[in-house]
Amino acid sequence: MPNPPGKGKIHSLAFRLGCLILTCAAGVLLLVLLYYFSNSRRLVLRQAEDHLRELTLATVHRLDGVFRGTEHIPNYLAGTLERTQPDAALLQAYASNAVSANPEVFGCAIAFEPKAFDPAAHYYAPYFFRGPGGVRGLWLGGTHYDYFNMEWYLAPQTANAGVWSEPYFDKDGGNVLMTTYSKPFYRSDKGRRVFNGVVTADIALDRLIEIVAALRPYRSGHALLISGQGRLLAHPDRRLVMNSTIINMADQVDACWDWCCCWREPSPPLSPPWPAARPKSPPGA
Repeated sequence: MPNPPGKGKIHSLAFRLGCLILTCAAGVLLLVLLYYFSNSRRLVLRQAEDHLRELTLATVHRLDGVFRGTEHIPNYLAGTLERTQPDAALLQAYASNAVSANPEVFGCAIAFEPKAFDPAAHYYAPYFFRGPGGVRGLWLGGTHYDYFNMEWYLAPQTANAGVWSEPYFDKDGGNVLMTTYSKPFYRSDKGRRVFNGVVTADIALDRLIEIVAALRPYRSGHALLISGQGRLLAHPDRRLVMNSTIINMADQVDACWDWCCCWREPSPPLSPPWPAARPKSPPGA
């Protein structure tokens, strides 16, 4: 029986209308999914940032506690030396006890100006540090170790205040990578304050690296510790410690990015008579 006139058009219109409705519904659903995905992604990123911020602040507070605790030792001893005049045995006991009683401290020195403690001694600086068998002592000073021209001695003398040194390797002293807090002390000479020497406390760099290495954000993350001059003090690649700066790293990243952006795989030759050689990949690709 033939269909009534116009019925086929009605079916075609209904089909098109149904497709349009389904398309619109699918579009709306896709927009909703994209909206929720975008919001979820932002939420995850925000939570990750908050987590990293909390980890960083906790580590900063821990390091700050180490540094501030270390500063108290030279500050206290410098004040003591200005108020009293200890003999040689008591002076060495001060430095030795500063190390043995404070696990964070690697070494402690009390360094005097020429002939300030002993009129017959140009150098006078007892130094105690953590050795393989416990706390050990030695005397700093000499042609091989002219501490008067070293940063840990000159900087507090110039600043008239306690100063942290840039990390360095203390050759012929503690013989480790370290950073030193130095506090100047003075004597009274006819009513004038005259520079008399410095008291130091050292922190071994390995101790700082140990604290920073404990900060592991997620599985692939790592933390860096950078000195005031941008030198790397803690990094997963130990070869970079004290041998690179954050500026060097930024330059290397920029150079690598520029190289990757500029590199293009050459097109194979047209209809070669032999199999075309595969173009060399960039290093690390």
